[in-house]
Amino acid sequence: MNNEKNNNHVLLEDETITYKPPIETSDNVVNSLEDGPTIPNHENNDDDHHDKNQEETKEEQPNNVDIHNDKTTKPIWKLICFSLYYIGMSCSSTFVLSILLPKVIIFMLGDTNKEIYLSIIISVSTALSLFAGPLFGQLSDKYLIRYPFFFGALVCWSTCIALEGIIVKIQDVFPFYSIPFFVTFSLLIIVSKNFYVVCFAVVSALIADLIPKEQMNLVSTMVGIFQLIGVVIGVIVSGIVLKYIDILWLCIAFSVLCLVTGIPVLVFIRDVQELDKRKTKTKSNSLLSTLSAMESHKQKESQPEIPNHIEVDKKESRIVRIKNYIVTFVSPFGDNNFLWVFITRFSIMLTNVAARSYFLYFIRDVLTPFNFLLSSDFPSTDEQALSLLLGCICVFTLIGAGLAQPLTRHLGKRMVFFLLGIMLFVSGVVIAIFRTYNVLLVCSTLQGIGVGFFLAVDLSFANAVLPNPDQSAKDLALWNFSSYIPDLLGVPFGAFLIFVGNKIIPDETIRGFGYILLFSVAAALQLAAGILIFKVKLPSDVDKGIKNKTNGIENNSNNNNTEQLV
Repeated sequence: MNNEKNNNHVLLEDETITYKPPIETSDNVVNSLEDGPTIPNHENNDDDHHDKNQEETKEEQPNNVDIHNDKTTKPIWKLICFSLYYIGMSCSSTFVLSILLPKVIIFMLGDTNKEIYLSIIISVSTALSLFAGPLFGQLSDKYLIRYPFFFGALVCWSTCIALEGIIVKIQDVFPFYSIPFFVTFSLLIIVSKNFYVVCFAVVSALIADLIPKEQMNLVSTMVGIFQLIGVVIGVIVSGIVLKYIDILWLCIAFSVLCLVTGIPVLVFIRDVQELDKRKTKTKSNSLLSTLSAMESHKQKESQPEIPNHIEVDKKESRIVRIKNYIVTFVSPFGDNNFLWVFITRFSIMLTNVAARSYFLYFIRDVLTPFNFLLSSDFPSTDEQALSLLLGCICVFTLIGAGLAQPLTRHLGKRMVFFLLGIMLFVSGVVIAIFRTYNVLLVCSTLQGIGVGFFLAVDLSFANAVLPNPDQSAKDLALWNFSSYIPDLLGVPFGAFLIFVGNKIIPDETIRGFGYILLFSVAAALQLAAGILIFKVKLPSDVDKGIKNKTNGIENNSNNNNTEQLV
């Protein structure tokens, strides 16, 4: 009995000598500074301190893990409602850039140099909107304001579409002022493009924030299908209806459609509010821990003097801060997975824009007469032949997007991407070799399925390789550069290849050799993208979009994730 007392006494003396105040919170630091180190009651405080640590662990653990890993499975009806926005987004942007803008250029400026005016406006609007998504995305990440940014940009974008129709209507009344009206119309196109980019960045971030990995492939497929539906509505339906409805009312209709399809995005508002609370709590805990550590460090320093030789030049420090900001801003490209997903997507998008932009000229210059096997009367014009081709591609794109979902769960995203590269490569080579309209239609099946595969895994890939989930809006906007830059470079890239090909071998020797070169280079780049996608290293459950289970128990924790990279 006496030995126990002696042992306890020695232990108590050791604790008195070595005891340090806890630094978990700022309150503890203040108490320790006022009262100094205290001797704990070994009989009572030890258990209380142990219980307190357990409670703090229980509170802090979800903040570190649950935010990005323990996402709840979302009901299908919510996913459908959320994805409806992509119909309005896609059809509105397609209508403005593919139908309204070309028509207004001819209406206000005439047929002369219409291609140059079109390319200038699209290139300028795309270039000026490149950094709108990342900048506003970063603000959205920093201040946790997804919905205000989204609906603010959505309202402004929809308003711009309606104003574009009003400008056209006013110019019809005052035809002598076509130049000022066209300049105003062009400025509205540029401004609306920026709002469109901001909306896209924020909605993409919502998907990254809320959708669990086992549903990411499904959401990516739904987004791709709804985008395709929007393209069909924007091009085909508006092109037909435009003959019977005034362009002003059509612009207002698309403006309203854009707003209406944006409302269902609110189905996740409670999830976003809960996530924002948890993020705020995590940041607060991190800040308190940092402040406590600083206070503890100051307490240990007996004479915290600043050396005289440390004098920071204000101009130099400002340059350093700007440099550090830029480095942090583009830091996702330092991640190997993010970089390779960006490169492969860029390659697919560039070749798609380059080849698709010259389908009509390819049909007109090389494939006439059509000699369509199923009808001698249809198609009778180049435009009808193009419409039939695009219709076939759209149908098989829907089929491909549907097939990609089960294939991804069995083979993984990377293998599906590799297969789409193979299909696009084969179709491009066959088109370049045979150069007949019937062969083009047959190859449209492979092209459509390949595009469907791409749409089904595109967004899922982006979310799988995000370096920092807390900066999802900014990082996804940077990822989308792989789409914006091909929009800038695709058309001149295709024109360059056609020009070089026709110079090497003129039409008198081989008809349309420029198009052969275009489709051959595009096919090679698409195959290269399909092969390089295996540079991306993903866990098996992330690649296939399935739940990770260990010993029959679902495991979403980073600490327990023993899945090997493949």
